[in-house]
Amino acid sequence: MHPASGCSDAFVAHRLDFTTGTRLREISTYISNGAGVAANDLDNDGDLDLVFASVDREAEIFWNDGSLAFTSQTLDDRFGRGVTIVDVDADGWNDIVFTHRGLDGVSFWRNHGGDESIRPSPLAPRPSFTLQPLLGVDSYAYAMAWGDVDGDGDLDLVTGSYGVELLQHGIDSPAADPRAGVVLHLQQEGSWQAHVLDREAETLSIAIADLTGDGQPEIWAANDFALNDKVWQRDGAAWNIVHLFDQTSHSTMTTEWGDLDNSGGLTIFTTDMNPYDISPRTLAAWAPMMNQIEEHRAAGDPQVMANVLQVRDGAGRWQNQATRRGSTPRLELGRATATWTRTVYSTCMWSTA
Repeated sequence: MHPASGCSDAFVAHRLDFTTGTRLREISTYISNGAGVAANDLDNDGDLDLVFASVDREAEIFWNDGSLAFTSQTLDDRFGRGVTIVDVDADGWNDIVFTHRGLDGVSFWRNHGGDESIRPSPLAPRPSFTLQPLLGVDSYAYAMAWGDVDGDGDLDLVTGSYGVELLQHGIDSPAADPRAGVVLHLQQEGSWQAHVLDREAETLSIAIADLTGDGQPEIWAANDFALNDKVWQRDGAAWNIVHLFDQTSHSTMTTEWGDLDNSGGLTIFTTDMNPYDISPRTLAAWAPMMNQIEEHRAAGDPQVMANVLQVRDGAGRWQNQATRRGSTPRLELGRATATWTRTVYSTCMWSTA
């Protein structure tokens, strides 16, 4: 493959015909957190397909036909919050897993791509999916992450509930509910064993990554409101809280990580509840609310009401370099409301000629 003629290092927008939130008569406070999207190969044809969760309607698969053309297919999973495309059962075909708002947990849609008898017809071009249980997984799940946290070669699951959402659905004391909190589900021979890491949770994002440089993944639960983000490090069979960051976002909306500058090192970016750009018009609309929010920080509180970019210094310690590197609230675009029309961005078109 090679870049098509006229390719430049600029992002090009490509509209997709999907909008979440269109059936709601009004957007309530926490529904406006929106819903997620996942990208991975669902039909083993070598390109990335997309799955959109929806806060008020069915989820949708966008099958990648190449050249940024997509065919949509409805999947009957409703009131979704997060979505992940991952090979849960290690059969070589990526499955789809959703988290949900309300009192639901995760839903596991198994990919039957390798089983021709499951397809609607022998000529059906796409794999089919069936809703199946994850044995031992019964926690409320607003956020989730998958990864091999215990090094035994299979995928484990971490879920986090969202306390204020549970309050709206009649759970008077979320921290006392046995299904609430940040929960680690360790996979053992096709079922999952639940281990509660924290009963308190306002979790909007979970990261599984090596944050200490010891070659083993840690678990990071990013919490909304004044509840601190928490990181757990494995010590044998135990998981202990570690304090790695001098500063974290206050109301952490999402956590992303990767190699920002091609140095081989990990960089972590978290977003706070900020305007999606800093134009005078946008800031004027946000000013009445922002002026009422005061940053209350107790002694030793690492939270700041800002986007945070964590980069290791020469001694291996995490430092917030968001201001120095110009991480503006614009990076929060698309998370501020549930009714944004989804857009795919590409750096250029590719041809196989």
